[in-house]
Amino acid sequence: MYEILKGWEKMKKAIIFGGVLLFLWSVCNKDTGPYSGTYDLKQDPNLVLKINDDHTFILYNVIGKNCEITEGQYTVDDDNNIRLDPEKDTIYKPLTGKVKGSTIEMSSINGDFIKE
Repeated sequence: MYEILKGWEKMKKAIIFGGVLLFLWSVCNKDTGPYSGTYDLKQDPNLVLKINDDHTFILYNVIGKNCEITEGQYTVDDDNNIRLDPEKDTIYKPLTGKVKGSTIEMSSINGDFIKE
């Protein structure tokens, strides 16, 4: 009987430890969505796209010592076609492309964003 109680105590500690690990992972994990993350443009390493879970994006364009930032909303349809709509106060037009695994092929700029 004593061995059964001893085994139960070990099992209880393992379950608590697993629960704490799961809780920490859920709090610290920021890239939870299927599209969220940071993508680098294959053709120009100075252009970086960050996609967030809340359907927003930030496009960084590093030019020398300056950094140009464009923010906006994105949508992805059932066929994995993606559309990046910059905020209205920018000069950029919407960008369109297709998500293929960890790559976003942007047909509107003839380039591929690859997830880091």
